[in-house]
Order: sequence, then C-alpha cells, then structure tokens
Amino acid sequence: MSQPAGLPLIAQLPVISQLQAGQPTMAMLVIGYGETVDDVKRHKIKEIDERLKKFEPKLSKQKSMSKNLREAYDEFPEVLLLAEKLSSGGQLNKQERLWLKELAEAAGWDINDIDEELTNLKADPPERANRYKELFEGYYKEAVSLYEKGDYLQAAEKLWGAITVLVKLHAALKGVFIVTWSHARLYEYVRNHVEEANRQHLYDLLKAGEPLHRYFYEKDLDAETFRDLWNDAAMRLKTAKDIVYSLLTR
Repeated sequence: MSQPAGLPLIAQLPVISQLQAGQPTMAMLVIGYGETVDDVKRHKIKEIDERLKKFEPKLSKQKSMSKNLREAYDEFPEVLLLAEKLSSGGQLNKQERLWLKELAEAAGWDINDIDEELTNLKADPPERANRYKELFEGYYKEAVSLYEKGDYLQAAEKLWGAITVLVKLHAALKGVFIVTWSHARLYEYVRNHVEEANRQHLYDLLKAGEPLHRYFYEKDLDAETFRDLWNDAAMRLKTAKDIVYSLLTR
C-alpha cells in the first residue's frame, strides 16, 4: 500500500473503515487486469485483517490492547508492514525508511528507537516499561544538555520526545497500548486512562510540549519566547514525571 507523494504518513485517515464504507481513501490501490475497484478493496481489507490476526495471539490478554493495536493499524496500515518486516529481520526499502523517519519525527524519538519499538510492537506494554523509563531519562538529559548549549532547535525536539515517551511509560504501567506518533491518540489516552486527579497535569504537559515540537519544524520562535515556553514545559514535565514514577513503586 503506497501513499501519494507529499502526503505525511501521520495525516492519513483510517483505511479499512474507509474501504468498507465505500469512501475514497488516502491510500493508492493498484488495479490489475480484469479486476474491479471493489475486488481490490475486498482483497486489501482481507490482506490487512489477516496480517493483524497473525499478531493478535501474541498480544496481551486484555481486550483493550488488541482493540487499540487494531485501531492503530487501521489508521496507519504502513506501521503493520514495518513492524512485520522489522520483527522478522527484513531490510526496509526506500519508501519504508521514509515511513520510519516520519514516525520518528512525529514522536520526537530517534529513528533507531522507533525501529526498536516497532520490532517489539507485539510485546505486552508492561514488559516495555523499563525501556520507556530508560528512553525518557535519556531524552530528557539530552534535551537539557542541548538547551544549555544554546541548541534550542534540537533541545525542543528531544523534550517533545521525553514528553511522548513519558506518556507511553504511564500507559505501559497501566497495561495499555498507545502510539506516540499521533497527538490525537496521546490525548485520547490521557482522557480515557489517566485518573481524574492527575489528568489535567498530563493534558497540560502535552499542550506545553506541542509548540516546542512545532518550533522544530517551523523555527517560528524568537529566543526569549522559546525560553519561556521551555521553562513552562520543563516545569510541567517535572510534575508529570512525579505522577508517572509513583506508579513504578506500586
């Protein structure tokens, strides 16, 4: 399944549901000789569904993880192809490397960490908690170091990576699967799974991090404004970290 040139992977709409509803999709379908559009749609739905079923027996027994993983693959079908190939030790082609790069940029993670995340996508979330804690501490330390050196552009992206992986750590400790390359999915997780007493703190963290993430692409902030936004995000990150780390001791 390929995508039109210039269309970001993270901007695609759910593919399976579009095909089933007879709606136009963001994905390009290749029509073979003697085939109708409906034939190709049915084959594509079946192909993706069969790929998902191969993953499901190894998933957490919790229905929510299976449901969330299927929704992620529905929305981002290329992720399934990447996860399959990476987990089997396959080599990515040029288009697949571009997809991987887009996922890394959206999450604020290093590309090697996204590679490792997709390779282990079938693992139960709690099994990955220590890894997410390690990633969080690494990204945060790197972000602070870059900020102190005056490299605001890279500091902003590393802090966004620390924010997304901290939410991912919270989800792992709760046994919930989420994707970190979709802002909408991060907010949905906070709304549906974070206890009410702490929910606003994580909402505020995501909202504080988003202008820093945007700055990495648009370079639209002067130094003084950036420092103000950085200090706000760093303060909220400390509060959120205390909340998430409290779960590690339970």
